[in-house]
Amino acid sequence: MGVLRLSLSCCTHLVTGMSTVITVRYTTGSYVARAKGHKGSASSTKSQHMAANGMANKLGLDLTRLQLMGNKDQVQTFQYTEDIP
Repeated sequence: MGVLRLSLSCCTHLVTGMSTVITVRYTTGSYVARAKGHKGSASSTKSQHMAANGMANKLGLDLTRLQLMGNKDQVQTFQYTEDIP
């Protein structure tokens, strides 16, 4: 069973809407997610997706809008984008 740990953060702005980039890397037995431009992190011993979802959840983001954008040098990049009404 995986363990999920959370810490603290917030959001960045683009011209077209709100965008948050979350990177996940595997280190010392767990996946650690961080949001670019924000303090805090979330981690999971089970998967990179759980770590990214934990970080998005902590930031109050809609998990259905989180997309895997790439996987380079064992670092997964997820992006959340929200249109401004």
